[in-house]
Amino acid sequence: MHRTVADLYPERPPGFVGRTPFGYHDANVIVGDLKAAGFETCAIHTVATTWSPSSPRDPAIAFCQGSPLRAEIEAADLDRPTRATEAATAAIVAHLGGRPPAFPMQARVIEATK
Repeated sequence: MHRTVADLYPERPPGFVGRTPFGYHDANVIVGDLKAAGFETCAIHTVATTWSPSSPRDPAIAFCQGSPLRAEIEAADLDRPTRATEAATAAIVAHLGGRPPAFPMQARVIEATK
């Protein structure tokens, strides 16, 4: 989806999905940043789950219309996020290859004290 949306706007490719929320995940980097900020103890726990949206369009809407990606799309495209949402939906459908949408997800839960 990230590449599909970025390819729509080669002059000004949106990069939110590549930067964040998926760009800051390395536990060693996070612990290093926390220690540099003066935190003495740091613990990171990973919580894994699966997101099973009702349709492939749901994640396209979530990213293209309900995240900071929308502002990047709007800055690059007067057509607003409609074109990007349709392209992202098509990319997700192609990726799924007829399977129902189910996406593994994980979150980092961070505990730190000063």
